[in-house]
Amino acid sequence: MVFIATLVILFMLLWQGMRWYRSTLLAEQRVQVAEEVALRGSALSSAINRRFTLLKGLDAFIKTEAQLDDFEERFLRYSANLHANTSGLHNIVVAPDGVIQYIYPPAGNEHLLGYNLLTTQTTDLRKDIELAIQTEEIILGLPLDYAQQEWGVSARKAVYLEGDHFWGLVIIVIDLP
Repeated sequence: MVFIATLVILFMLLWQGMRWYRSTLLAEQRVQVAEEVALRGSALSSAINRRFTLLKGLDAFIKTEAQLDDFEERFLRYSANLHANTSGLHNIVVAPDGVIQYIYPPAGNEHLLGYNLLTTQTTDLRKDIELAIQTEEIILGLPLDYAQQEWGVSARKAVYLEGDHFWGLVIIVIDLP
């Protein structure tokens, strides 16, 4: 009888010890996952903020160059340089009056030329465009699948000339890892 009671007590201690060990392992795994998520989130936030700076630079480029006769040539040179020196930048779009007229790289994106962003039937896109125009801020869109298993996000900014004259939109599509 004493032997059985001892076995029961040992079994209960072993069972309790295993429960404690399992909960400790789970807690350690949670901490590791939280640290990894925080690190990746910080890296993604930093990458997006760097791309926002590029979008602000594109806005400044439009404000100084849009009225020139050779704007398309200047845009292509500027965008080629920007694209070549920035990893994770999928494409660059300029849409005077909300209509896509310039895109880099042009190859493979010809189907987007002439697309009117102001009259789009895509609800999320239309809301983002309206918000960019109303707030004059950079608006980050929802993630989109623009090719097979290639994801990105669009950052959009309204361009205003001479203070309050809406000129159009500048957009960059940022690759997501």
